[in-house]
Amino acid sequence: MYEVIYCSRTGNTKKVAQAIASELGVEAKDIINNPVISEGSLVFIGTGNYGGKPIKPIVEFVAKNKLKLNKISLFGTSASGTGGEVVKLERLLAQSGLGVLTRFHCTGKFLFFRRHSPTDKELTSAREFARQTKTQYPDIVSTFKTN
Repeated sequence: MYEVIYCSRTGNTKKVAQAIASELGVEAKDIINNPVISEGSLVFIGTGNYGGKPIKPIVEFVAKNKLKLNKISLFGTSASGTGGEVVKLERLLAQSGLGVLTRFHCTGKFLFFRRHSPTDKELTSAREFARQTKTQYPDIVSTFKTN
């Protein structure tokens, strides 16, 4: 089972979350709606870059759900294009003894910068990221199949 959780103030991370979710055949869930995750799911967690860090509600979500988070993929957006928020979130997860299976980053618009980001090409790359993760970890879905 796959789950896509995100927090987005400007809509950039939401667009990427929706692209990933559509590839996985699930619904992207906004963190503000207090999503419940299923134990054993591969959870895609998305954040924007806010002051060089992941957004606070995502950090709080990770702290609250760390016992259920054992299969994690990260994605992020930022105007800088460096992916620092993903790196910092991964470090935070590592401090809790959690590893990250895969990660993705693309640009996002901010004020007058990168006004057309994420681009269609970047959203296609996000779908490819989801497809590759799904291919790389097929046992996650088969674990939840019923006969």
